[in-house]
Amino acid sequence: MYEFSNLRMAGVLLGLAALAWVFFDLRRYRVRRINPASMLVFALASLALALWPGLVDAPADFMGLSGISGGRLIALLIVSNVLLWLLAIRHRGRLGAAMDDLTATMRHLAVAEFAARHASLPPQRVWVVIPVFNEAANIEAVVSRVPNWLSEVPLQVLVVDDGSTDGSATAARSAGAVCARLPRNCGGGAALLTGFEIALSHEARAVVTMDGDGQHDPAAVEALIAPIVSGRADVVIGSRILGRHDAKVGLRSVGVHFFSRLINLLMGSRITDCSSGFRAIAPGVLRAVALREPQYHAPELLIGAIKRGLVVTEVPIHIRQRLSGKSKKGADLRYGWMFVRSIVRAWLR
Repeated sequence: MYEFSNLRMAGVLLGLAALAWVFFDLRRYRVRRINPASMLVFALASLALALWPGLVDAPADFMGLSGISGGRLIALLIVSNVLLWLLAIRHRGRLGAAMDDLTATMRHLAVAEFAARHASLPPQRVWVVIPVFNEAANIEAVVSRVPNWLSEVPLQVLVVDDGSTDGSATAARSAGAVCARLPRNCGGGAALLTGFEIALSHEARAVVTMDGDGQHDPAAVEALIAPIVSGRADVVIGSRILGRHDAKVGLRSVGVHFFSRLINLLMGSRITDCSSGFRAIAPGVLRAVALREPQYHAPELLIGAIKRGLVVTEVPIHIRQRLSGKSKKGADLRYGWMFVRSIVRAWLR
């Protein structure tokens, strides 16, 4: 007698319902959140397994589950989970590629708008690139403290507004900076890439990056760019470990030491502050190192420069407390995980 359990009946009904959804969904033109092809595969698989459960015997035998009660069901759950994970990885990869394309489009729009607005900016300057996201309360004070000249070298302050909603770009312009603006928030790395492209298009002699929250002292810019302008270094990192840091010792401070040691182990370097955003970079480095990270970008530049045999050095700096507001870097654990991922991805390239 042909046995048809409640579980198999549920599988048949589920498969038929999925087939019906695909049939009626394809009659309409609309933006689909669910891929009909994926739903069709699910429907056919549900029907096949419900009508012919013996299809699970081969994987159950392979996993040594055929001789136990419920072995088929356990094998089916294992295989289903593996396939689900593979599908999730595939879709995550496609989503990541789409986000990369969108970010690249946002950057190109920002660069084109800047070029149209500031076509007459003089070349051969040191560019101070400051990425900001909702720092209207702080950026004016930061920009006003950056000098126009250092040892007869002219400086150009560029604030890259990463989709702020609080008028950060307006505040920066009122303090004398030129601004590029991304239409949406894309991440600090994307903002810096925008600034790098603009600086290189104006034949920058060197590029300095610093934060817009007041933690970095513009007085240290001269110490950072001196080795670049003189040709003694390709990348100069401002190190809070060699200098001072006003923040209390916490999980993130421990992370700075841990990540720096990890990079030193992987690269054979002697860096003390791998996460510092206050640094000076020679133009040749920005042309040689492919930068892709949208947010956690510091390890990528550092590891890329070391791999190419470029000279990386450090100078002591003083990191102050933020002038106001809260950090945009997120929770410590998430920050740590994303930073490790950035290190590994840069090392594997």
